Amino acid sequence: MKEYSAKDQPWFGELPSIDEVVEDRVSQLPLVVLTAAAVELNAVLRRLTPLDGLSHVAKINEKGVVYYAGKLGRTPAAVAMCSSQGSGGRDGSQALATKAIARFRPAAVVMVGIAFGLNEEKSSIGDVLVSDPVVPYEHQRVGQDSQPVRSVPAKPGKTLLSRFKSIVGWRFLRPDGESVSIRIGPLLSGEKLVDDPKFKAQLTKMAPEAVGGEMEAWGLYAAADNADVEWIVVKSICDWADGLKDKKHQALAAATATDLVVAVFSDATVLTGLLPTDGLAGPTKNPSSVFWLALLSLVLAVAGFSFFSLFSRSSLRGSDVSDSSDLSIFAEPAVSGTLLSFTPEQLPRMIHAAGS
Repeated sequence: MKEYSAKDQPWFGELPSIDEVVEDRVSQLPLVVLTAAAVELNAVLRRLTPLDGLSHVAKINEKGVVYYAGKLGRTPAAVAMCSSQGSGGRDGSQALATKAIARFRPAAVVMVGIAFGLNEEKSSIGDVLVSDPVVPYEHQRVGQDSQPVRSVPAKPGKTLLSRFKSIVGWRFLRPDGESVSIRIGPLLSGEKLVDDPKFKAQLTKMAPEAVGGEMEAWGLYAAADNADVEWIVVKSICDWADGLKDKKHQALAAATATDLVVAVFSDATVLTGLLPTDGLAGPTKNPSSVFWLALLSLVLAVAGFSFFSLFSRSSLRGSDVSDSSDLSIFAEPAVSGTLLSFTPEQLPRMIHAAGS
């Protein structure tokens, strides 16, 4: 591919307008998107639009992590970046995925970014790799005879995989005008930043059908599987791990992987069968405010029912409520803030009166 400037490409747009929001304004979101490098995060942020009801992409600062909330395609999503590459450690993909899943309770988690390719004859720079399955190359027995993988490869979420396999009409052009391809297959994952032809040859021998490799997928799988959340890894080839690794195609690869994810999640029904039945995600009211409003409604309903019962009794008996000493609790209800309240001594008399 000829030399090109990423900044001159149509996919290298401006970052969105971002503003901090109070963290409890955005509670549950159906999609979490994780990245592991600034070039990956920026590629996703360029495609993020504000959630309904907000004028900016939301920035949520929390302990040890920064989240960005907006829409990816037509799907509300939280986006975050690992503080370090790899799956393990305090700031790796497993730790971040665990935090993000607990925070947003999503239906799906997607890792988006860049990867190395294994076979230049079968694939090209910019081709998008979709994990099926993830193959961990660190878990092996090292001996004189062989180095077999000792962990069972991890299959991605069945629903998510079907969505990416079924995408129709997606097209992304490289700077040279060539279309990139989608390659679904085994994706190697380990803690090593691979840039050595001999080691790459060992990986190819270990997993001949693998389409590429990266560093964070195994951690994502561990966190999502433990939380019973569907997951998938979508990354694009930026180099060949052949001792000539550089960064010149990283922005392109991050953009192609992101573009495919946006295409899939532009379908409003993409998460059908995975979403909870208790409402849609997006900006929400403060949970404590919702609690107090619900409590106020309950107390007022009880008080209204009691007054209605009292009115019915007085109408039937032709009596004056103000002369009924045993119902005096309704004449001067105790007030606490904006909520009607009754003392424990009054409550049995109220119930008795309402039921008489």
